[in-house]
Amino acid sequence: RAAISYNEDAAEEQIPATDSYIWCSQCNAQQYNGCELHPPLFASLDDFNLKIEKSAVAKNAGEGVFNRGEVLKEGTVFGPYEGKFYTKATYQKKIQAGEESGNAWEIKDQDGQKVVAYIDPGNGKSLDPKVHWLTKINCATNSYAQNMVGFQLHGQIYYRVTQDIV
Repeated sequence: RAAISYNEDAAEEQIPATDSYIWCSQCNAQQYNGCELHPPLFASLDDFNLKIEKSAVAKNAGEGVFNRGEVLKEGTVFGPYEGKFYTKATYQKKIQAGEESGNAWEIKDQDGQKVVAYIDPGNGKSLDPKVHWLTKINCATNSYAQNMVGFQLHGQIYYRVTQDIV
């Protein structure tokens, strides 16, 4: 049998990528791939009674996502945000051509410093409400009304519930 040996001087410190963390409000800290003590619930549209309806959050807000069932608990995570992946250079051409959908999310490098790509589901009637329902989440009109936050995890976009949604 061969002996297993470990050379502490030769070992490299492995630092996880910035987009490998999920916020845990109970620990008040970013946790690698989510908190082990308070694991996030990864959920989908079908897991709750969420409805896409006309929104009155602001003039011309269009549609929004509304909870019509059980309480969505703080820490619940939805996603990933579905769409076509574009390199930064390709998406810049879409912007210059006036083809930006208004629904795209920037994807940053693993250090969270530079935009490297975009996820864009498109817009209009081509969006399937069952697949692209996260595009219907509207911005809150003030910080007290905000109940979700978007974040990047392993190169994809997710939404985390920041306060219980009744």
